[in-house]
Amino acid sequence: MKRLFFVLIIIFLVSGCSQTSSTFDLPENQGVSSERLDRIDSYLNKAIEKNQIPGAVALIRRNNKIIYIKLLDILM
Repeated sequence: MKRLFFVLIIIFLVSGCSQTSSTFDLPENQGVSSERLDRIDSYLNKAIEKNQIPGAVALIRRNNKIIYIKLLDILM
């Protein structure tokens, strides 16, 4: 439940970051490979496992479209 709450807060904050509203889209539709985005997950998960960081929130927006948003081990 906490995880869902934080994801909703992140989405709310991101939507207010610009004057135009962001929408979600597939990475491939914006010229980004999903396989390359998976590298972000593995990098952040390794850092969390090594206790280098307690958790992470990652968001990538391209052409005013959110193509990647992840919440990893925050308050778990």
